[in-house]
Amino acid sequence: MNHEFMAHLESCKSDLLALCRHLLWDQSELEDALQEVVLQAYRSYGRFSAGTDFRAWIGRIAVHVVFNLNRKKHRFPVLQPVPETEDIGWEREIALEDAYDAILKEPDRVLANLDRALRRELQRLNEFERAALLLRSLCDLKYSEIAEALKMPFGSVMGNIGRARAKLRKALVGATYEVP
Repeated sequence: MNHEFMAHLESCKSDLLALCRHLLWDQSELEDALQEVVLQAYRSYGRFSAGTDFRAWIGRIAVHVVFNLNRKKHRFPVLQPVPETEDIGWEREIALEDAYDAILKEPDRVLANLDRALRRELQRLNEFERAALLLRSLCDLKYSEIAEALKMPFGSVMGNIGRARAKLRKALVGATYEVP
């Protein structure tokens, strides 16, 4: 196997694992998904441009592989319905503001429960919000690269990331501090 490819792969394997884990609906297929991503990346390595970001390049491959696996199996994640535009009222808004302040003063309390809560809330995002946010956060792709990878307009990428961040912020603050 190409040593250069393996060196690139070694440098981003934890990011690749995290991306696949968060996008894949059936975690029992994680190893198969990773093998398929690596196989497709290896086959396509001749098209990788030296000097560009390997993590971004393999991240795009991972998104396509995982989306195809999810669609091929016709699996849909088990989600609790989350209203798209929920009017939370002024009392709740004030409580959320207080929670934001508390987070700044007690970050350890948030970090203690974040992984489990974050994973749950990521699964509640729609497929494109989750993919766009993870490609931006984990793979450090530019918005234009995410648009290309997800085959969507640039503005849609920005909107999906903005909505995902807002939903996560609202859900995680409420979950961590039990806002009424």
